[in-house]
Amino acid sequence: MVEYPRFRVVETQEEDEVTLLGSVTTTEYGRQTWIGDGWLGFLLRDGKVIPGRWRAHGQQWAFVLERRQDIDSFRCEAQWDVLDGYWGERAEIVLDTSRQWRKRRFELSDAVEFRSEKGRWRVRWDGTEPGEGKLIKGGWDHEHCAIRWETIDVGGQPEAYFSEPNTWVCEDCFNRFVIPKSLSFIE
Repeated sequence: MVEYPRFRVVETQEEDEVTLLGSVTTTEYGRQTWIGDGWLGFLLRDGKVIPGRWRAHGQQWAFVLERRQDIDSFRCEAQWDVLDGYWGERAEIVLDTSRQWRKRRFELSDAVEFRSEKGRWRVRWDGTEPGEGKLIKGGWDHEHCAIRWETIDVGGQPEAYFSEPNTWVCEDCFNRFVIPKSLSFIE
């Protein structure tokens, strides 16, 4: 059984933003810091993943909810597992039961390339006027698995699972993590 850092809620405050006050067992997991002032984070309990931002609050920690409606999930004295921003985003994808996945073959699509003194980058073309960018036919040549960052492309791994609005998961991660709702990918 994995022991993530835990957050114990002792008070809720609802003003301009919804804030949970409480204590954490530790700010680290493994050799990494997972909780810091101003850092993004996620709380996890019973398959529910809730995003927010940490704030140092004297001897306690405050967790400011990203979505006001998530307050309905909390009560004082409740304990929640803590995930950092990186792993929490992936856990949210895996545990979200409202997502509809379908197997899909990746196909090249057009991209818009932008240049600046700091370099160049591409974005998938959405069909609108590219403005300052240059339209590159077939320039969007791959995606990445949202869990383990495997490349999904025409030449290597062309089939993967897709969920709106634009989430791709490789077949291995889909079978190992999404179907069984497993977070065993967290290092």
